[in-house]
Amino acid sequence: MERVKKFTGVYFYASTTRRFQGRPDVCYYVTIKNKGKKERHKIGWRSDGVDAAYAAQKRTELLNQVRLGEQPQVRGEDSLTLKEAWTLYYDNHCMANTKSPQKTLSRWNSLLKDALGGKMLSDISPLDLEAFKADLQEQGKSPKTIEHALSLIRRIYRKVEAWGVYRGKAPTDRIQWPRYDNRRARWLSPDEARALLEEVHRRCRDPQKSFWCVCVAALYTGMRFGEIASLKGEQVNLSAGTIRVQDTKSGRDRTVFISGELRRVFMGKPTPPGQVVFPSRTGGVRTEPSAMFRRAVDALEFNKGVDDSRHRVVFHSLRHTFGSWLAISGVPLYWIAKLMGHTNEEVTERYSHLCPDVQRQAVDCIDAAFRHDITPGLWFSLSKRRNTDPDPDDDTGLVSPS
Repeated sequence: MERVKKFTGVYFYASTTRRFQGRPDVCYYVTIKNKGKKERHKIGWRSDGVDAAYAAQKRTELLNQVRLGEQPQVRGEDSLTLKEAWTLYYDNHCMANTKSPQKTLSRWNSLLKDALGGKMLSDISPLDLEAFKADLQEQGKSPKTIEHALSLIRRIYRKVEAWGVYRGKAPTDRIQWPRYDNRRARWLSPDEARALLEEVHRRCRDPQKSFWCVCVAALYTGMRFGEIASLKGEQVNLSAGTIRVQDTKSGRDRTVFISGELRRVFMGKPTPPGQVVFPSRTGGVRTEPSAMFRRAVDALEFNKGVDDSRHRVVFHSLRHTFGSWLAISGVPLYWIAKLMGHTNEEVTERYSHLCPDVQRQAVDCIDAAFRHDITPGLWFSLSKRRNTDPDPDDDTGLVSPS
């Protein structure tokens, strides 16, 4: 949001959410220097009767306090509500620095606005937040949703404190955060994946089969839906067989590789630089997976009788299937993390239970140490021997990579 200067040290910001007399409401601020440091003080909204002249008068009073050696009176903690702090956060930070400000706005309106918006920042206690958590639980909200709400409160407190318009600790620092395990457990077998792709392909009406191509990209690369939807022509290097994934969830770019059916998809769909590879029907960036995917899953009855969301097949299951197949094939967890863009080891460890053969090889090293001298390459020799001469007692049911 643009800052507009009215007088020396007097500025105002036009709100994108508040209206006054048919126009965007305006909030006035003043800046002063105190002991060599620049301070910013909020004076108030035009809808509350504040104008530029009044703000300039208040700035003069603050400067006089500094000259007399007094601590300039910062806007009291008890005069800033969570709703006012939210407006500052949304207008000055969220709009320009987050990928989906509308999602954050929706979260505020649905979870926080009515419950805590009218409370003063200094009056919101950890006990209030515990009661807030309990209310959301009674409403049937998931632990992840409750965490999102608390996280938004914490970000608001930290921003207004950093901007100097509030002094005090965030109550979120003194509460118990929700604990949960929402990791997806469902992945597709090769037959299920083949059937799902065929069903999506059958349902695609456009000649390019664009959404089917999106599904193929997810299964063959493990890319998130947002990463595929925003993919542009210059990120695809077909001659090298690579895709450079940018603007990822972790903020770190990574390289994924083109193989199999995905190579045929890109060969039949050349995209110039600057253009979206898999555009929506209107030619823009897709915002969510097509409802066609859910209908295909329902037709195959993959979710029939399944109530636990962790075991339901959704679009993200394609990414989870990619990681699961890598683990079953014996790919080390380190490389799974690299290919999928994980920055947290715990996220990748969810695939460790699919690598029992690798774990058994690790334990075999101990037994081999008693029967042979421990030599460099012992792990690899055991691994090679197991892959070429499988143990007849191996009941894992997993096929070792050739």
